[in-house]
Amino acid sequence: MILTAHQPAYIPWLGLFHKIALSDYYVFMDNVKFSKSDFSNRNKIIKKVNNDSQWLTIPLQRGGSDNIKFNLISIDNSQNWNKKHLEKMKENYGETPFFEKYFFPIEEILSFPHKLLNDLTYSILILLLDFLEIKKDIYKSSKLDIYSEGNNYLIDLCKELDANTYIFGEKGKEYANIELFKSREIKVYFQNYNHPVYNQNNDSFIPKMSVIDLLFNEGPNSYDILMSGNPFEIPK
Repeated sequence: MILTAHQPAYIPWLGLFHKIALSDYYVFMDNVKFSKSDFSNRNKIIKKVNNDSQWLTIPLQRGGSDNIKFNLISIDNSQNWNKKHLEKMKENYGETPFFEKYFFPIEEILSFPHKLLNDLTYSILILLLDFLEIKKDIYKSSKLDIYSEGNNYLIDLCKELDANTYIFGEKGKEYANIELFKSREIKVYFQNYNHPVYNQNNDSFIPKMSVIDLLFNEGPNSYDILMSGNPFEIPK
């Protein structure tokens, strides 16, 4: 069985969904430490007026902290951020072919006053996986009794879920201890995502946008486009 994992992310990019599609199990790592430099509370969409991209960022109470776990991070709902995000989606994607098909379920989730970043990002992830028809077993790491760190943490996730293969993102090469995984009889695979080019509501194509950019523009073709030029399964 194949496992991959990632910390919570707000309206993630295509590469994360490809990594999940390659796996049997996905672990939503909501009890690791939050990092302000990551994509847990932000992501990019197109800004069509000047052929550019823009950030959608969820404000956090006290700005978040690098020493607090994800599942304890609170959203600052006093800033009316969700209405602003929805307005930006309408402004930049309102004329795309599949805007109405996907926008209203997203609006429903963003309009709900989630208190914790963890709950919001999880709800969005499940919705987006449903849009893409990617059906996998998903676990929250906070529900698993695993307290190790680093490579040992990922190995223990595999052992807990009876997985014999772990998928890293491309940056995993910077920190993966391959020999340690081998010693525990777990295979390692490094994803190298080849970003597809698709119809975009923009003058020139900008990669690494949130997956909603693909969905609004390509609709039911989104899964095939997301996977195009990339493996549909990892080598045995």
